[in-house]
Amino acid sequence: MLDRIQDKVANVRVQAVNAVYKLQDKTNPECPIKAAFKFHLAVDPSADVRKSVVRYIAINVDTVSVILGRLDDTSDKVRKHLYLSIAKQNINNFTIRQRQTFIKKGLQDRNPSVRSAVENTLLPVWFSRKSHDYLEFLNSVDVEVFEKPALQALEILAKKDEKRSFADQFEALLNDSCLFPLDQITPNKTLFWRFVTSYLAKEDRAVDDEDEDDQKLPKLTDFAKYIRAYYLNKEKEVEVWKQMQTDFNLIQLLTIVKLYDFKDEVGRSHIERLCIDLLKCAHVTASELITTIIELFALVVRNDETRLNIIAEVISDLREPLVNPVADSPAASPFTIAPPPAPGPRPHHFSSIQQVCNIQTTPTPLLLHTTGASHSGPRRYGGRIARGGGRRGL
Repeated sequence: MLDRIQDKVANVRVQAVNAVYKLQDKTNPECPIKAAFKFHLAVDPSADVRKSVVRYIAINVDTVSVILGRLDDTSDKVRKHLYLSIAKQNINNFTIRQRQTFIKKGLQDRNPSVRSAVENTLLPVWFSRKSHDYLEFLNSVDVEVFEKPALQALEILAKKDEKRSFADQFEALLNDSCLFPLDQITPNKTLFWRFVTSYLAKEDRAVDDEDEDDQKLPKLTDFAKYIRAYYLNKEKEVEVWKQMQTDFNLIQLLTIVKLYDFKDEVGRSHIERLCIDLLKCAHVTASELITTIIELFALVVRNDETRLNIIAEVISDLREPLVNPVADSPAASPFTIAPPPAPGPRPHHFSSIQQVCNIQTTPTPLLLHTTGASHSGPRRYGGRIARGGGRRGL
């Protein structure tokens, strides 16, 4: 029968695959049947043959590479049965990168039936393997590089969660102020936090209910102090990977802040001050983080001219700080509001802010004249910031 897999008639090859698949030796990397299946899955011109192989090939470390290669198969049926076969495997049998590839490509597939196989079979089955624990499911991927597909997968699972266990699991993590303990913040938790609050907010908007208590949001002032304590009170120098992780967490927290209506004047002023201090912080250099801060700042300070003037002053302070850094003050309580140390000049930092805000600076001499006499040169140099016709002298 193994010879019949090489038959020139596609239907014969299909029947041969159906007949010999039970004879595979899953533990033997030299198994001739697995070798034949891998060959035909990779190069067989018949979609029916590839579909049969996908259904019956033993998926393990010996065959996963050719399986990954079929995620872009030209046949919708082959891709669909591929995901159905993958769903039968324990999620722990795959590496993090392989899991991410399966989920991302499956959710982005152009064919609705393939996406349906991922949404209705692969994700629910893998989720059940994690005891329907949302955080455990997120532990199966690297959320820092898999943010959008992870959020998409969480939404799919939440819609199928009739018991709304995501809300119960989320509430179990909160303290009395609807906040996670600072020493327990992880990328998985902040992404889950962002997802649940956004999901509940979306549900409230669908029924014209904007009650922030129903969305499990903390008081805005408390949240501003919380973010300040988490990010601005950190030690000055950390390892690169740790800083990237902290930046990711900050982006999730600031994205949650965008859900507020900012009717609380005191809370809004705290967020405004927080955004300004974050822009001045020496650690804030990633363009994605700066973009998130600017987007939040635009929600807090609605007037374009006022907002641009404030950002211009921030850039001016970064370009030419007026004071030198001072020694660290004695340790304060976690929620003490204290301005960050005055930074030194950081061209990359303020240029990143200019780029994100689409602000350009051009040095312009400001000539000072006295009655009856004129100076031969400029007494002081300033700058001009322009965006859409608005100007601000630095």
